[in-house]
Amino acid sequence: RQEFMEFIIRERRGIIASELIFLFFFVCWIAYRAYDPAIDHTEQPMDFALLNASIASTTGNPEDLWLRGQSVSYYYFGHWMMGVLTQLSGIASSVSYNLSMALVPAMAAMGIFGLVYNMVRADTTRWRYALTAGLFSVVFMGVISNLTGSLEFIRTVGMGSHAFWEWIRIDGMDGLGHNLSKNWVPQEVWWWFRDTRVINTFVEGVQLDYTIQEFPFFSFLLGDLHPHVMSIPIIMLFIHFVWNFYRSPLSTWGRIDTRMCASLLVMSLILGGLAFTNVWDLPTCAAIFLGMNILRNYFIKRVSTWTMMRDTIFAGLAMILMAIVLFLPFW
Repeated sequence: RQEFMEFIIRERRGIIASELIFLFFFVCWIAYRAYDPAIDHTEQPMDFALLNASIASTTGNPEDLWLRGQSVSYYYFGHWMMGVLTQLSGIASSVSYNLSMALVPAMAAMGIFGLVYNMVRADTTRWRYALTAGLFSVVFMGVISNLTGSLEFIRTVGMGSHAFWEWIRIDGMDGLGHNLSKNWVPQEVWWWFRDTRVINTFVEGVQLDYTIQEFPFFSFLLGDLHPHVMSIPIIMLFIHFVWNFYRSPLSTWGRIDTRMCASLLVMSLILGGLAFTNVWDLPTCAAIFLGMNILRNYFIKRVSTWTMMRDTIFAGLAMILMAIVLFLPFW
């Protein structure tokens, strides 16, 4: 208890800053959802159905929405967690859906702030540097997207040659911009949607692919309670533990290290939950852990190359295996 109190007193400024960041994003996105609370476009009805199925489930494995009597064949852990919060709070799922779309960006902002804050604090005692870096990371992750916003402005005011827009080649964004000098805002319906379709291949004017490149702010704005949206805070949590593992004292697999095994167990639990929330994040985050473990071993000069590779591969396989075993009933 004394160590906890000393930590809180010593890091009170960072803790208060992280709580304020959470509240700011939570309140702002609640205000936005209040202007657009309808759950009636894109894939919101499906996500709402998964949320309700998770709430209605009494034994786990919610019932499939389209096949009566069968369990959901989907990574539904995010909907399940939001369903638990819905039941604990006793509010209607139509309300908790929108609150979930405010909670996720708030947790993501708080998570990235804490991660970058701690990484900077590891190399400097000046908390202002860490605070500044943390705030910038929140803006980069939660607000800033790609450069299409600038292109939309250029197009709207009628700038850019036909050759320039042919080179840019984004579907729906041509050089026929209309001069709207009164407000400088595009007037097409859902013009902001094409910000996530900037990679495409055209042959004689025909699209060959329609690659999706969503960024966090778009997903929060759209309001689809998708697995890849709800997994963002869990990704932040996993990288937190990866960073903690990287900073911990080096130990090898030649002897049993309780602290290392405990860290791997916790990371396996998070990684398994992440895969259960959005399975496509499993290989990415596993690769992050493996890369970190290679760097961690590399900078310890007393470790040979063979030992480094052996420990890295063993740790990665052990963590992935435990992640699968811990969530085996839900695969």
